[in-house]
Amino acid sequence: AKHDKKVPLFSTDFSNRTTMMTSKNNWFSTGVLIGLLAWSGATLATDKVYVANEGADAVSVIDATTFKTLASVRVGTMPHNVQVSPDGKFAWVTNNGETDPAAAASEHKGMAHDGHAAMAQPGAVWVIDTGTNTVTARVTVGMHPAHVVVSPDGRFAYVTNGGDNTVSVIDTATRSLV
Repeated sequence: AKHDKKVPLFSTDFSNRTTMMTSKNNWFSTGVLIGLLAWSGATLATDKVYVANEGADAVSVIDATTFKTLASVRVGTMPHNVQVSPDGKFAWVTNNGETDPAAAASEHKGMAHDGHAAMAQPGAVWVIDTGTNTVTARVTVGMHPAHVVVSPDGRFAYVTNGGDNTVSVIDTATRSLV
């Protein structure tokens, strides 16, 4: 018996499109989905997937079973990476902070959305409560934060800042830099 099925796979491209793939069976598509989530900056929280949408300045919350969008959470300029805490209660999101309207007006032609303004200021990590899908904290970090990793015990969040070649360490309980 042939078991072709279209399964939506989500990516964080700049056009915010959803990619469709035909797979031979469900275990294969599940494996591909997990691989793409790991590669794309998306992460799972129990029955939800959190995906950074750089072009929309938001994180999409996707139902892991139905692949339907449950929510879109505004999280600052150009979110890049999402990491869910080990207990699944919080999603940590790197972004380029909030755009200064004066700096955004001085953007050079041909640069990406908010690209020039993002280079002129520190970035941030925003914390989403996965139970309510609301932002509960904002922590300023270095320039161009790329990735965030929460320690296995959930005590610290480590953020790589590509713009100034630093690592910011956040105490997850106090939501402040160490």
